[in-house]
Amino acid sequence: MTDRLMARVLVAGYGNVLRGDDGAGWRVAEAVAERWGERVRVLMGQQPAPEWVPELAAADVAFLVDATREALPGLCVRRLEPAVGRRLVDGHSLRPEHLLDLAGTLYGHVPESYLLLLPAESLDFGERLSPTTARAAADALRFLDRQLRAWGGVGPLRDLDLEAGEHPL
Repeated sequence: MTDRLMARVLVAGYGNVLRGDDGAGWRVAEAVAERWGERVRVLMGQQPAPEWVPELAAADVAFLVDATREALPGLCVRRLEPAVGRRLVDGHSLRPEHLLDLAGTLYGHVPESYLLLLPAESLDFGERLSPTTARAAADALRFLDRQLRAWGGVGPLRDLDLEAGEHPL
């Protein structure tokens, strides 16, 4: 297992950290960066951004993390495919699928990609996550730890006791 392989894993979290649960994706990505250091490329933003396309194209696998108001029982993971043939109406509706399409079109490579969706109960102003979203975020972090190990990582730089409630989310 080499660091080179881990450098080809991308985790991108997005959302507004000042709107409660909406910031959960960002917080999960931030926790991955703290735990895995430079062995994983981590991006954070308020929404998927075109500036992420070169990073996506350079990755073997990408995990994008977001919170949603859709009724979810907890963490939901789904495979992403490029939005081939689906028009982008404007820059404010850029979805991860559009970024993957751009990566393939501009750079000739689309990484194996997954979207991790976390339930969002409250989008009120504030930085705290609701208990449901905090649990799903901890589940997402455990899931990502397992995936990153499977993609060649030995383990995080700092193990956290998630069962005892220790987590940076």
